[in-house]
Amino acid sequence: MWVSEPEIDRQDKTLLASVDFVPEDARPFDLDPADLRITVVSHGDAVEIDGCPAP
Repeated sequence: MWVSEPEIDRQDKTLLASVDFVPEDARPFDLDPADLRITVVSHGDAVEIDGCPAP
């Protein structure tokens, strides 16, 4: 699986980030956002989030 560099934006106190996930065969696939683990690192701090709300 290849994951692109994130596109990051801030709206007030909200951090918005998006990436592209591309499997080896480059075909569409199902992804359950609840299976994601997101780690945000900034200036010596880190926050880990299990799961992601569906759009």
